[in-house]
Amino acid sequence: MPPFISFRNVSILTRFNWLLAVGVIFSVLTASGSVTLYLLHWYEKDVYEKESLYIKRLATNVKDCINHAYSINSLLSEHPDIIESIMSSESDWATRVKLYNQRYKSTPGFYNSTGFPLFLQIQKQNEDIELLYATDTNGNQVVSSLGVLEQITQSDSYKLFIDDPNHRPLLSKSFYSMTKNKPLLSILHPIVKDNQWIGIMGMDIHFETVQQWIENDLSNTDVFVILVDSYGVIISDTDTTWVKQSVSLNQVNSQFKTITTHMLKGQNGYESAVEFGNHIYALHYEPIPLPSGSNSYFGIMLVHLDKAMFQTQLNICLFVALFTGTIMFFLLMLFNFQFQKTILLPLKELTIKLRRLIHVEDNQDSHDEIQDLVDTFEIAQSKWHGLNERLMQNIAECHLREKVLLKSEERYQAFILIGLALSAEKDLNKLLELIVDEARILTKADAGTLYIVEPNKQELRFEILHNDSLRIRKRAIEGKIDLPNVPLYLDDGKPNYSNVSSYVALSGHIVNINDVYEAQGFDFSGTKRYDHHTGYRSQSMLVAPIKNIEDEVIGVLQLINAQEPETCKVVEFSNDDERLISSLGAQAAITMTNIDLNKNLEHLFYAFIKSIATAIDEKSPYTGGHIRRVVQLTDMIAQKITEDQTGHFKDVHFTANNREELRIAAWMHDIGKVTTPEHIVDKATKLHTIYDGIQFIQTRFQLIAKVIENNALKEKVNRLEPGFAANLSEILSNIAKEYSFVESCNRKRMLPEDIQKLKQIGSKTYAIDDVTYPYLTDFEIEHLSIYQGTLTDKERKIIESHVSMTMKILDQLPFPNHLLNVKNFASMHHERLDGTGYHKGLKAEDLPLEARIIAIADIFEALTAKDRPYRNPMKLSQAIDIMTQMKNNLHIDPDIFDFFIERGVYKEYARKELAIDQIDMPL
Repeated sequence: MPPFISFRNVSILTRFNWLLAVGVIFSVLTASGSVTLYLLHWYEKDVYEKESLYIKRLATNVKDCINHAYSINSLLSEHPDIIESIMSSESDWATRVKLYNQRYKSTPGFYNSTGFPLFLQIQKQNEDIELLYATDTNGNQVVSSLGVLEQITQSDSYKLFIDDPNHRPLLSKSFYSMTKNKPLLSILHPIVKDNQWIGIMGMDIHFETVQQWIENDLSNTDVFVILVDSYGVIISDTDTTWVKQSVSLNQVNSQFKTITTHMLKGQNGYESAVEFGNHIYALHYEPIPLPSGSNSYFGIMLVHLDKAMFQTQLNICLFVALFTGTIMFFLLMLFNFQFQKTILLPLKELTIKLRRLIHVEDNQDSHDEIQDLVDTFEIAQSKWHGLNERLMQNIAECHLREKVLLKSEERYQAFILIGLALSAEKDLNKLLELIVDEARILTKADAGTLYIVEPNKQELRFEILHNDSLRIRKRAIEGKIDLPNVPLYLDDGKPNYSNVSSYVALSGHIVNINDVYEAQGFDFSGTKRYDHHTGYRSQSMLVAPIKNIEDEVIGVLQLINAQEPETCKVVEFSNDDERLISSLGAQAAITMTNIDLNKNLEHLFYAFIKSIATAIDEKSPYTGGHIRRVVQLTDMIAQKITEDQTGHFKDVHFTANNREELRIAAWMHDIGKVTTPEHIVDKATKLHTIYDGIQFIQTRFQLIAKVIENNALKEKVNRLEPGFAANLSEILSNIAKEYSFVESCNRKRMLPEDIQKLKQIGSKTYAIDDVTYPYLTDFEIEHLSIYQGTLTDKERKIIESHVSMTMKILDQLPFPNHLLNVKNFASMHHERLDGTGYHKGLKAEDLPLEARIIAIADIFEALTAKDRPYRNPMKLSQAIDIMTQMKNNLHIDPDIFDFFIERGVYKEYARKELAIDQIDMPL
């Protein structure tokens, strides 16, 4: 606001317009400035990213073109037709040229496209190839894609190739062909036969395709692309001016020379403020690696004039300024209109109505609507002063009524919240204490007692005892209530109606007593003795039954000494208190019944799970107790992890629900074995099925020995030869040794030489009654050849299928929300962190912590079990060594296993479950 403008006699609207203009201009200018800066930054970033992506794409395309041509030339250097052409070519140059011209009907001195057919076909399919040719070792062409042959001995590429004693593939320096009017690049490969260099395969490629890409993509004259070879020579640019002059980019200026040096060393980047001529440029540059193995690079640049970007930035600023001015104008008009409509006009109407109400003449000439309203209000205040006292009286009466209504509403709102709290509580002991607390809050009772009907329905048991004045909070579950139970029936079997609590329990009626010391019909001697002993004065009492859904009384709630909130004076319980406590008792009974029902269902569920697990363990006489021990180990590990405060698992905490979910998963982890045949689970030897097949082999080998012995005796019965007995004894001894070897194969780990020897024994035959039989059947050889363990691949797959069957069985069970992961945890205990486990081959990132814990518990129990048929009980140190190797191979979780060892979980388990002779390390 200019200082020379005075507010005197200035209307409210004018003042508002000045302030509004200042505020809007400042706000809009600030916002527009921020938007402009953001748009400029966004534009620069967008241009940079697009140009960077474009130059990388161009570099990739050029690289692919050169690599493609290089690969074709390399393949042609090995082509048999080209090798044959060199080997069969005339040594005399003139004769060679003459025969070639005759073959392809060409005229010397003229170039035509009737040359070597293979080259013509390849050149037709690849438009980037300018010329294909093959020469002998002297640089004289043998075949060419042109109809004439030439000598390349004077070319720089040939000289470089010849100077290399190893004759390695070569990409030449680019050169501008005056005859072709285009830049070219030569590629040379040695032609070798029988490890001897016999010629050169050459190719000239042009860059017209690259030039066409650039011309089609860049219509903006302020942006252009430059392609340079490994020597810095420009071989393609947007307008081809530099290409025709064979300009080296190193020679343009020092900035371009530095950029070219970086680019041809394999570096990419972005430079701004590059001066050239009378202009300032910004450019992206990207190296293009060559396939020759010489660590050489081509380079490509995307260059644009900075003035183009500056013009765009200027346009953005102008647009934002125009847009800001428009917005500013409309905001001023809108706010001015709204101010008059929503403030000034209502003020004028209010002033007019108020003046008419108090019978004062309107002031039509005023420009200050607010001052008019103030003046009018002062006149009205003086007239309304007399009405104030009567108004205050009416307000006081309304306030009193409101207070009564509010108190009633607060109590019922509290009852609703209490009902919700009772419904949400799942712990019975907490629920019982909550019932007493909330009942006392509703009725403002100083003390409260909760009785529970004993299961025999003969007595009431003190469960909760609260007294604020005496600062008493006792619970039966904590053993702090030593009061005797209240009998419901007397010694003669009659109902005990003398005690008010037993009367309520038997009758189901609520009892409201104003003063227990003056009440008739009930024996309050116990209450009076308690008061005498504690110094307390029991007065008002409200006793209500708690009934279940079958209308049976399951408890009694006794409230003592209702108090006024303001004075704490003891008063009687109201009728509202009776209704609220009756409703509270009904709500509490429902929740208690639900908790009891849920607990029974939970016990049934656990019993079912344990019975299934026990049945699976008992299915095999060798695995009894396995699941129980896995559950025990799993819970021990989870407990230690929860107790960890400083180690790797300090941030992991298993809640009660988490522990329950993990235990159930451990109980159910082998449920799929219910479908696995027992003889596979219990397979102690390689031939064991329903019985051990080695017994048949033993009998067969005894039969073989007898057959051989009998046959030998029959042949020698009429004649006795020297050494006969010794030979027969040696044969029988060999058979016994062969059986001993076969019997050892039934249990041991097989080596390749063991399998070969087993097959040799099995291929032998013996005859009975002219029928020939093998020593071992194919089935026996297959099973005895098992490399390690006792299971074939087929049997192992049957064993492994128990995991998928576990998932399939558990997937059918309707687990509650807090147990939804049981099926996943239970079915993943054979997965490995490296993805080689079964049944899904999951990797570390897919395996939850709980599944890893069960896996370690399952493996450790299996290794240390005392009852496995296929091995002796394993020593504790050996089991630890095996699991350490599994940890190193990422078969089990390293962190959990290290924690398992460091926190001594294995020691605690070993003391409980392992035999003394298994423990070979200090605990």
